[in-house]
Amino acid sequence: MRILLTARCNYNCIFCHSEGLDPGATEDGNTAPQVVDLVKSATSSGFDDFTFSGGEPLLQLHKLVQIVDSLRKEFSDSPPSITVVTNGSLVSAAFIDAMAQYPGQKKVHVSLHSSDPVTYRRITGQKRFHPDDIFKAARTMAARGIPVKINTVVLNGINSDGSALRALVEKAGSAGISAMKLLELLVTPENESLFSCFYSAQAVRHALIQGGLTVSPKSHNRRIVLGVPRYPSMDVEVQQLTCKLGCSNCKNNRDITIGPDFALYPCFALSNRRLQLSGYQQLSTAIEDGLEVVAQNAQKYGDDSPVLVRQDRFVKQREVVFLETGLDFAEASKLLVELGFRHQKTALFREYFVRPVNPTDEWKNFQRVLKYGYEHHTPSEVQFIFSYNYFRMVDGCLFTKQCFLEDRKPPSCDSVERARRILSALDFHEYLAKDFELHEYVNGMIRVSLDKCCLRVNFRLDASFLHDPNVIAVIDVLQASPILCPFEEWLVKTASGSGLPHLPPK
Repeated sequence: MRILLTARCNYNCIFCHSEGLDPGATEDGNTAPQVVDLVKSATSSGFDDFTFSGGEPLLQLHKLVQIVDSLRKEFSDSPPSITVVTNGSLVSAAFIDAMAQYPGQKKVHVSLHSSDPVTYRRITGQKRFHPDDIFKAARTMAARGIPVKINTVVLNGINSDGSALRALVEKAGSAGISAMKLLELLVTPENESLFSCFYSAQAVRHALIQGGLTVSPKSHNRRIVLGVPRYPSMDVEVQQLTCKLGCSNCKNNRDITIGPDFALYPCFALSNRRLQLSGYQQLSTAIEDGLEVVAQNAQKYGDDSPVLVRQDRFVKQREVVFLETGLDFAEASKLLVELGFRHQKTALFREYFVRPVNPTDEWKNFQRVLKYGYEHHTPSEVQFIFSYNYFRMVDGCLFTKQCFLEDRKPPSCDSVERARRILSALDFHEYLAKDFELHEYVNGMIRVSLDKCCLRVNFRLDASFLHDPNVIAVIDVLQASPILCPFEEWLVKTASGSGLPHLPPK
């Protein structure tokens, strides 16, 4: 169970989602006796591991110390495990003493996003504290027998450089840190402007292994654990964002979050759903209602979720229709929302289109298409994608049936340069390089993929829904016209600015 002692924080981290709370809140509703009573009730419901967080919980130092001391006295025989999550800037002797004296398992997780002072201050939005101050506090806690774990959110282009990550690992190891966790950024529609900062766990893993870290047998599923040869007792965990796996993944999750307002938050990505504990006679009833909310989210979203970064899904084939609109992206996306569509996913990627130096008609007519590319957050995974394309005209629209080699992850290499060398050796040459920024909108079974990175906004629809009333409404409202040539040909013409007719307003 996670208990938030305050919504306030002395930092202003650029990526902070405030656990769904109001970061400007000035009142902290729960008291130390209330929190202790809550822990006692929760232990009788089967909880034995409690995390105290915020905001910055050490802004409530007296309350936190009182809670830890009270739990030590209340549970002298079998104390529950406790963890405190802090940015480390306000660690004091009183806090260290309270934690050191606690007889049960205890940990302190310190949020530390860079060992470089300029980067650290850029991320945290403050100038008072230096990362060396945080490492000093961590070293002091470790010396008192308090296990310390560093939590780092990896941000593309800010602290994602391999050498910077390895420097952070080295400094943590030398400070006696027992573990590190490198995390993916949570991106929701509310903080979509940060999407370009997302950096994948796979890219982080690649950078650290290149720097000499080794894969540990402790790794499993979305949790990659790396060993540091120089510090064999320290684990470095690289963790995928849970929400990428879809809401159905949380059905069996009993993690519970209680806010400083004494409300239960079943899901931090949908934090508007909360249950006031004051309305319940029994904590166990509130917990069951919270788990029911999680189950409802799982039923609604399935393998999807409200966050904008998802696991890739691969298909063997699909039939689609490409359309274009004269509207700008902002207007088109606004109209989709007004039609009841939900912004579900964003993807930034770069693709390079290639064909043989002496192409056959199939290649010239885009019936065969080969491209390679990478998503912005995983530059170390360059994928090769080949498709056979079959075209047919239906009701004035060009239906494109794309048949891929497999319905699973395509082959890849670790850099664009290597991909170029491979294809050059096979006498392929590049005829187009293109950046894409796709925004997927969903309404029931209907998905609209809107591309922002073209001179003209274009979008893709599943051909089987072309006559659905909702799709007809989308085409009408967006004043869209079908693209009547192969999409790759249209991209080439768009890039060159030639051969595209003017779109008259409808």
